[in-house]
Amino acid sequence: MPVNFLDSESLSDLRRFLERGERIGASSVRLQALGAVLVSTVPVLAPKGLGDSTPLILGLRTQAIGPGEDRDVVVSIRSVRERIARMESAQELALDWPPVTLTESWAGMAPPQRGWERSGTVPVSEVAERADAVLAPLAQFTTTQPEAVLQSALRADAHAPLGPAGVAAAAQTLGFLVGSEPAVLARAARWSRLST
Repeated sequence: MPVNFLDSESLSDLRRFLERGERIGASSVRLQALGAVLVSTVPVLAPKGLGDSTPLILGLRTQAIGPGEDRDVVVSIRSVRERIARMESAQELALDWPPVTLTESWAGMAPPQRGWERSGTVPVSEVAERADAVLAPLAQFTTTQPEAVLQSALRADAHAPLGPAGVAAAAQTLGFLVGSEPAVLARAARWSRLST
């Protein structure tokens, strides 16, 4: 059973999110159809194996969808983008699930769905300023590994309340820092979350 989007704007929003994810080095996406919500998660930074101290940073986007079966798969971003391109040209809103699923270690380290405790808010403009300060000096370097840029960002000053500078950089590169509402900070176990 396909994922039925409610409107073309939601489909375009998913396309933009996946395009931005690819630009920062992600090749896979976790798609979770949970009731009337599609949760899309891409790895912004992830450890490559045992002994790798790189922190896990995930970008997560949601869209409202029509009723259907619950599903949880990891698939190639490219395969989803190709399907969306065909849908947009045909003005369709039903996304067929890619037939080939992937096994990715980062997808097994999902944050909890419940138990988040709000720890404060911060103006989006402040997060954007921090992201710009981290990313601007790195823009002069050309790299075929975009994640290296964010790893450099993570080594930057990690003062409270925003946590690692890489989180601000990730939020900026995924297009989350828009609007005037403050970003909400929350914690659950070892996880931290920045929501806009």
